[in-house]
Amino acid sequence: MNFRVAFGCGTDNQNINFGQNDGPKNPIAGIFGLGMAQRSILNQLAKETNRRFSYCLPSSTIPRETHTTLSFGKDAKICGSIQKTEILPAHMQAYSVNLLGISIAEKRLHIDPEIFKLKYGPFGGFFIDTGGENKTLPSMTFHFKGANLVLDSKAVFERFNSNFCMAIFPTSDLGINILGAFQQANHRFLFDVLKLSLYGRKSIVSFAPEICQ
Repeated sequence: MNFRVAFGCGTDNQNINFGQNDGPKNPIAGIFGLGMAQRSILNQLAKETNRRFSYCLPSSTIPRETHTTLSFGKDAKICGSIQKTEILPAHMQAYSVNLLGISIAEKRLHIDPEIFKLKYGPFGGFFIDTGGENKTLPSMTFHFKGANLVLDSKAVFERFNSNFCMAIFPTSDLGINILGAFQQANHRFLFDVLKLSLYGRKSIVSFAPEICQ
């Protein structure tokens, strides 16, 4: 079966830490676009993908040889304790969701929800980026509109020698907030993205705990 797909590779890939990224031995050839823009694989192969995909990222603590599967269309499934939240029509490159607050060890933090709201233009908002611990460490909960994503300590803290650090990095001055791959580990995410012309229906992201290995 032949497809008419615009496809290329990158020569200057940044913020990718999967080995040596400089020179001719660069193992990263580019970015596999799964956003809502017309050039994303999701839209270029819309008849095959039905604008629907799912994945389950393994924890960083398991062996590097572990592989995972990216599924599209009818093969994109999810089961278990499923929660859902609406994908906001932010912009075509990323998936924005409505984050209402954050809890640590089931205690709600005093964070103004306005910090996570999408502003006019490419500013603010909270996006899902398509990237053995001490049991006394706390969990973290992201409170989305209509759903709660509960992360155990392994998805929140990283061990560096004898120290533990919360694996959260500051963002740029634009104030964009991102749920990264480290926090998504051992959860299956399913994105069901509808055409913008389908008024009355909403694009949805679903997630459920799953051992991804």
